[in-house]
Amino acid sequence: LYGRLCQSIVVNARAIQNQLKESGFIPPEKICLIYNGVEVPARLPRFDPQPLPFRFAFAGVLVKRKRVDLLIRAFAALRKRVPSYPMVLVIAGDGPCWSELKELVYHLGLGTRVLFTGHRWNILKLIGDCHTLVVPSTNEGFPNVALEAMARGVPVVLTRTGGTCEVVKHGWNGLLIEKNSSLALAEAMQLLLENPTLRDQIRRAAYRAVSSRYTLSHMGDALEALFQRMVGAA
Repeated sequence: LYGRLCQSIVVNARAIQNQLKESGFIPPEKICLIYNGVEVPARLPRFDPQPLPFRFAFAGVLVKRKRVDLLIRAFAALRKRVPSYPMVLVIAGDGPCWSELKELVYHLGLGTRVLFTGHRWNILKLIGDCHTLVVPSTNEGFPNVALEAMARGVPVVLTRTGGTCEVVKHGWNGLLIEKNSSLALAEAMQLLLENPTLRDQIRRAAYRAVSSRYTLSHMGDALEALFQRMVGAA
């Protein structure tokens, strides 16, 4: 249906573009890759090398594929690894997994160390106030919230899935881990917790990457060019 009725189909990751091409249902020439764009602040916020407490964050819909349960278990393991460092995990969002995630937090004895904020209208401020954003999904195109964090100088930890590898280069402007590994997740979180030099280098590189390619202006120009091509072909 899409292949017959649409002039163009816009996707936000090359991985999705390739999947659609391989499906055979949509003519490849109709699939257009345009990366998401976000508003980028004029400058990076001040860097705190030793924040107390250190705030890890997740923001998104609480569904199975987001693997927030894995993040909670990794956070619990990290607290055992580094018991002397004050840290909290902020989970912003709502969804069908809310109750079971709350139960998991209780079962692991994390108490007030894990904060469930529910849906937040001021999500950009919440992200900017944290020190690392973690999105351990098993399936993504590219999480827009990661771009928002990178634009604000917040290091990201993402899984190697979908389009994440197209935007994040491991060790340069973020950290990438394999899916479904609480051990790898805990190790990546610990690396950023204990290494302020690396964290500062990553946040600066992330800000430059988003500023150079993933702004609202870049996205708008790409969409305008696509519309012009469509009108010219009509």
